[in-house]
Amino acid sequence: MKIKRKNSKKIDLLEMSEAERFKLLREAREKLRKRIIEEKLMHFLMNSERLYINGKIVYKSDEPLKGLSIDDVW
Repeated sequence: MKIKRKNSKKIDLLEMSEAERFKLLREAREKLRKRIIEEKLMHFLMNSERLYINGKIVYKSDEPLKGLSIDDVW
């Protein structure tokens, strides 16, 4: 999945202070970690017929997802 962004800013890491650079890289790692987790979950769901949480069906391959949400969608 490719994400195209309009008006993306170019950032020169060499001109940033070390604190700003650290904060930027930490945020980028966290966003990447969240994307990886979501991709793994979606891959698992695509290969599953049913998903149970606490004995209740939250996903069936022929029905929309119920009872489960992913916060902070980018």
